[in-house]
Amino acid sequence: MPDDAIIYEWFANFVTEKPQKRKSFVSKVINKEPYVFYKDYYLALRTKLISLIKKNQSLTNLKDILKKIKPKKYIHYEELIDQIQGFMQGINYTWVEPPKKTIEYSGLLLKVNPEIGLKINERVLFIKMYFKQSPIDNAKIKVMQKIMQDALIDEFQDAEVAIWDIRRGLLYQARVNEDIKIPYNLEQEALIWKKYAEED
Repeated sequence: MPDDAIIYEWFANFVTEKPQKRKSFVSKVINKEPYVFYKDYYLALRTKLISLIKKNQSLTNLKDILKKIKPKKYIHYEELIDQIQGFMQGINYTWVEPPKKTIEYSGLLLKVNPEIGLKINERVLFIKMYFKQSPIDNAKIKVMQKIMQDALIDEFQDAEVAIWDIRRGLLYQARVNEDIKIPYNLEQEALIWKKYAEED
């Protein structure tokens, strides 16, 4: 995956941001420090959850990480684990390796990286997890789904894509081959991003 590609969720944030804040948002992203794992607040939970789902092991084992995390994270992690266990209860699934794709809009490269792939009743579902406390905006959900569609349509025409708002127990699903209406031209939005990036 190209090093100059940006995470597609960042681009969705940009597209749905207020006009007066968009230029500063691009500046913040392109000047962002390189990713370091120890600053990733949800890394331990995300990694453990993916591992358990991949091995089809009981999600009660998520509680194990509560013994190893810092006290200030405990309440947040405990709440998320309760939500995950409740949401997944009774669902029979098998693991499907989620694809990692790069898609281009007007020369801007985006990383599309759903973390979870499930097969449920012959239906393949690729999921991007959302852990944050603030609710995810509906416009952003649609843009993310549209980008995921564009990235996966050639290889996974019969699959579904989803954003999983874990704190609220909500799964926003869309078929890869359905027509998602968004009030944005992503090619044009990418050109605006590039213009702001060049000015920074």
